[in-house]
Amino acid sequence: MKRLNYIDGLKGWCAASVCLLHFQLMFVINGYIGWKCLPEATLNPFNYYFEWFPYSVFTNNSFPLYIFFALTSFIVSYTFLKNKNDDKLKQKIVMRYFRFLPLVLSGCFVAYLLLTFKLCPLEEFYNITGNTWGLARLEESYTFLDMLKIGFFTSFFEGTQLVSPFWCLHYIFLGSMLSFIMMLLYTKVDNKVLFFGSAFLMFYFVDQNYLAFIIGLIAGILANKEYSMSKAKGSLLVAVGCVMGLFPPVLLPSFINVVTLYALGAGFVIVGIHCCFSNNRLLCNKFAEFLGKESLALIVWQFLIMQSLNIFLYNSFHSAGMSNPMNIAINFGINAALSLFLTWVSSKTITPLTNYLCRQMSALLWRKSK
Repeated sequence: MKRLNYIDGLKGWCAASVCLLHFQLMFVINGYIGWKCLPEATLNPFNYYFEWFPYSVFTNNSFPLYIFFALTSFIVSYTFLKNKNDDKLKQKIVMRYFRFLPLVLSGCFVAYLLLTFKLCPLEEFYNITGNTWGLARLEESYTFLDMLKIGFFTSFFEGTQLVSPFWCLHYIFLGSMLSFIMMLLYTKVDNKVLFFGSAFLMFYFVDQNYLAFIIGLIAGILANKEYSMSKAKGSLLVAVGCVMGLFPPVLLPSFINVVTLYALGAGFVIVGIHCCFSNNRLLCNKFAEFLGKESLALIVWQFLIMQSLNIFLYNSFHSAGMSNPMNIAINFGINAALSLFLTWVSSKTITPLTNYLCRQMSALLWRKSK
């Protein structure tokens, strides 16, 4: 099946947005009211959010990550319904772990070295800025065996602070497993609405982070029906999705979690783009598609560069008397350039290794099964 270039492009811009958010939370955290926020944000989240509005919309913007979640399952349902090959889907279930493993181990090993040799001067950074968001990685110490356990197991099933972006890896991994299994069951159930409705309701009460995967599956099923839609209607769907995804969380009633809005908004955005903007140049270009294909690598290397080299440079420039805006601007440029470079290196080293590993494991496992 032909690769969906616009999906790669959308994944790429979502990954870039996640990287930008991480940089903001590290260096310009104003208005943020989430995990490890500043003390003044915890005292009165509503006032603090609107004190920094509209900038606070962006420091609290995890919406691109949930579009990324939904795209993961969208690809599963869309490609499965095009091919309707149960065996291929079962192979993907088995191979998903090996698809992530080389990058996860590489990221964990580099993070372990940075922490072991004290190359992440986060405490000094905290003394300068008062920003507690980055200190979570220093709350635990890690041995080499801990690193291996995290790389082979914990990152996939629990998440970890050794490489902080891996908190969401276990959602991507387990969400993929959920998507594969649900599509295998999809062809065997008569009442599709009840099937997806029950799954949505169950995860609404169990863990709402999985809702985006269910919405992504539904979006992929709808996309297969090849609805004709005007650009005006497609634009409206994308706009509605973005409003839902960027809605101020402090205005939501207590019974609605912002993650639910992210999931529903992601569905609107993906369907709107698929129907009307699948040839858009912003999505279908080599740069965006490259970022999409190497999206997880981009997020991992950007974060590790930020919490090591960029923190060291920020502390040094601050001590030298550089103004804060100039300090942040220089570090942003360095972070962006090095992140792209290491992602390119990863695409030439880790990605081919991953592909080779998957081919070998697939041949081995399926030869034995026969």
